[in-house]
Amino acid sequence: MYDRTAVGSWIEGELSLLREADRLGVPVLGACFGARALTTAPGGRAEASPRPEIDWVEVATDDPSLVGPGPWFQRHFDRCVLPPGAKEVARNEVCVQAFRTETGLGVQFHPEITTAMVRGWIEAGGAEQCVRHGVDPGELPARSRAMEPMARTNARRLADGFLGRTADRAG
Repeated sequence: MYDRTAVGSWIEGELSLLREADRLGVPVLGACFGARALTTAPGGRAEASPRPEIDWVEVATDDPSLVGPGPWFQRHFDRCVLPPGAKEVARNEVCVQAFRTETGLGVQFHPEITTAMVRGWIEAGGAEQCVRHGVDPGELPARSRAMEPMARTNARRLADGFLGRTADRAG
């Protein structure tokens, strides 16, 4: 999002919707690009990451009941610079991995990922990205299959934590 010409003008409408959701107290969960939009809308920004992350990673977390340490699947080249008032929840040496705003939760990783999705991404051109960044695209689906049970557990915890926080606010 730091390069609006690469993203396109449509993003301005999305950012406006996120600002309106925040104003109205509507909870929003943003993953990867969605996290960067969630941080940009209220005055933060996205910028090029010092290095891409493509693979399964562990993160340091302040709230394991919401964001477990992983494994989490990453595929990004950018990172979030948080707006005023946002609270970092998880990180690694590359970037903020999860954060909360008043009504939102942003995660840099892909909690929704499945092995089939990883295969589809590799087949749709992701193999070249993997190779360029030192990841063997032939091994990534097998690693994903091994990680998938724990990743599903982590994704459920994340969703439950987000929904529980939403219910508490509505209380």
